[in-house]
Amino acid sequence: MVFGMGLVLIGSTGCHSTRRDELSLNDVARSYVRLSVALGEHDPDSLDYYSGAKESVADILHNAPSAVEINREALGLVAVLQAKKEMSERKTYLIQQLRAVACRASYLAGAKTTFDEEIECLFQMKLPRKMPEKKMKQAKEKLSKLLPGRGGLAQRYDAFELEHVVPRTKLKQVMDAAIVACREQTAKYVAIPKDEHFDLEYTSDKPWAGFSRYRGGHKSDIAINTDFPLTVDRVLDLACHETYPGHHMFNMLVDDALVKREKREEFSVQPTYSPQSFLSEGAAVLASEIAFTDAERIKLEKQVLYPMAGLNPETAERYLAVKSRMAELEPAIPIIARRYLSGELEFVRAGEQLEREVLMDHYFETLKYLNEFRSYVVTYTYAPVMLRESYVGEGNEERWKAYETWVQLRPVSKEWMN
Repeated sequence: MVFGMGLVLIGSTGCHSTRRDELSLNDVARSYVRLSVALGEHDPDSLDYYSGAKESVADILHNAPSAVEINREALGLVAVLQAKKEMSERKTYLIQQLRAVACRASYLAGAKTTFDEEIECLFQMKLPRKMPEKKMKQAKEKLSKLLPGRGGLAQRYDAFELEHVVPRTKLKQVMDAAIVACREQTAKYVAIPKDEHFDLEYTSDKPWAGFSRYRGGHKSDIAINTDFPLTVDRVLDLACHETYPGHHMFNMLVDDALVKREKREEFSVQPTYSPQSFLSEGAAVLASEIAFTDAERIKLEKQVLYPMAGLNPETAERYLAVKSRMAELEPAIPIIARRYLSGELEFVRAGEQLEREVLMDHYFETLKYLNEFRSYVVTYTYAPVMLRESYVGEGNEERWKAYETWVQLRPVSKEWMN
């Protein structure tokens, strides 16, 4: 079966009646959605979600085109858009997303790319060549004072983390309380749909700590991996990240504002490896930071979450101080990933560098994650850094105003590219 442009565009009815130069932005958006769904049929990791009607992509689900065909069709649509004289944010967005689909399809078809080529093609950003060594050195000096004792700093940090891990028998109770708190904070600033709902399950043997998939209609599926030791603070981060104002809430707002009100069909789908995902994942990483000021966070943890977990609440301030310094080390992770995935560092040496530079004493899970998701690591490490530039100050209002802008899923600015 030939996967031609007409079929991508409108399915099996009248599929050859529209010439490329006659395609409207709505036509291209429809084709982009179908190509993204087709990509997910080859590789589930490549499709974050599709929330549109199943009937619109039934033929794709039944008989998906090859990765080579997806690449060709996506690049063809980019050419169609580039030939249009009018300039618009929508046109720019579709070009960026289609390029990302083409790049991912090329990778799935067997094309060899470098780590840097991947992140520039998929996420429209460039990774610095070097680690911020001066800033990291200063962060480690502060951490050494916060974590006195014997042994290397990575081992001292690991021991400190273990003191704050929520017992597995109490994880569900603490997670439920954290989700309630995230929702209450979000509801102060954003109207939460009355019919919203998510199904939460606890799982294991996964390369991620948490996962969320939007089903459409204000519904999501969320999973928490119990293999990962979760501290009280990490529980709160994960709760907000996956629910409110993270993925579940973010995707509902995008659905309502862009798909339903603006009739922008392209936002009914999210390819995992794309500028859209780079922005939304970065927003989810910052979700607890958006929801809570430091003072609000410490109050919640000390009065509710720590006691519920059976842990000492008096260590909450110190934990938050350590966490802030650790965040300054995270930009080193994708730089080490670059060296690992390029073959410059083999598994053990990459692990040793993660331990030395990022204080990651247990690095197996991170390298396992990199083996599967490769360049996606930049969405967790560099996207939050870039998004923080959208707001100034510690106040809630500034952060929520920035959040509202992110929900519009503005194309990644070229100013973000170093």
